[in-house]
Amino acid sequence: MIRIGVIGDEARMREEVCRYVEKTAGDFAEIQCRAYESAEQFLEENSEYEILILDIRLPGINGIELGRILRERGKDTKLLYLTSYAEYAAESYLVEASQYILKESMDRRLSDILQRMISEEIEQKKDYRIVGIKQDQRAKAKPIDWYMMTKEPYLHIGQPLVAYNAYEYRTYYPMRYIVGEETSSLIGCFRQGRYENLIVFSDTYFEKVKDYWKTTDMNTGEPVEPDEAVLENTIHEGPTVLALVNLPESAVREQEERADQIMAEFQEAHAYDESFDPLVKSAYSKKEAVTRRQMEHILETVMNGFVLVMLLTAGILMLHMKVNMELPEIKTRYQFMECFGMRRAERVRNMKKEVSRFVWIPLGTGAVISMVFTGIVWRLRDFQTDDIRRYVLWQGLIWIIYAIIQIGNMKWLQRMVIKLK
Repeated sequence: MIRIGVIGDEARMREEVCRYVEKTAGDFAEIQCRAYESAEQFLEENSEYEILILDIRLPGINGIELGRILRERGKDTKLLYLTSYAEYAAESYLVEASQYILKESMDRRLSDILQRMISEEIEQKKDYRIVGIKQDQRAKAKPIDWYMMTKEPYLHIGQPLVAYNAYEYRTYYPMRYIVGEETSSLIGCFRQGRYENLIVFSDTYFEKVKDYWKTTDMNTGEPVEPDEAVLENTIHEGPTVLALVNLPESAVREQEERADQIMAEFQEAHAYDESFDPLVKSAYSKKEAVTRRQMEHILETVMNGFVLVMLLTAGILMLHMKVNMELPEIKTRYQFMECFGMRRAERVRNMKKEVSRFVWIPLGTGAVISMVFTGIVWRLRDFQTDDIRRYVLWQGLIWIIYAIIQIGNMKWLQRMVIKLK
């Protein structure tokens, strides 16, 4: 997301420039364009913009003074001056303006200059923003503090915000550019990659954002003046160190209890960091995680087995219902074949075929659908060769057992139909 602000006292000029922006950037970038009548209105809102297109002669604070204020505040916003007065050109460059365009040449120059500035901004974001987002085999992970369940990576750097202005969410959750993704990471072993994400920054960008927490309100995301920055009141420093504690397997019980006590104290000290999501902890115990995962695996196996048994039972019952519904017609066809002079062995064979089609057609259709679906899953997700081998082994075993039971049920139904003919 590239945010572009337009400041001018003429409504016609603001509308025309916004149309230029949408026409120029709509094909290759996601743009948010907002117009302001004065510099005071812009400063009062205190929004962040990558590019600012502004007139020089404005009521109150003029464009040059506004540029100077932004530079004094440390803003690196690209300034594009659009004016009718050429005498301000030299002065505009004192505030590090990117471009200076006379309104009379706007039709000829604005589109090209805007396209170049937006392209530079996109490349700059790609260069030092996000390098990777952790995901797992099951689904793409959501970015940290992602906005309103959107798929686009709108990210807020820092602690999750609890009281920001939702109408201006792109100010606090600017869109980031994902340069690369990975499917395995240090923390994924504890929650199987479903809840934690690991975002990697380049050194350049990390140095730029590592102290943002000192000047950003912990609840609203708004800038905080130095005299208002009070720790745990308006600002909060999140975890800064990832520590791994290796307790040897030979550790005595007292050592394990002491380690559990230290972890409990650590989690209590980071209760605020854990308050955003009960599934994401500040500390994990391998022993607890392994035990929990083993229990989850047992429960998943039992539930999956129960579902399979229920589906098999339902399939058998439906097969019996179908055969019983068709039984009068089967008897009629058998009697017709007998009157027609067909030998008994041939009649029995035809009756068996009628019953068997109720089994072989669903089995064949299910096998094809299962293989197609499995192939799609393997293509979309990053399964390893060992995962595929185990999956094929267990799926084949389950299919064989299922087919044996259904074929045995078919044989029993065939004998029943022959007896009732």
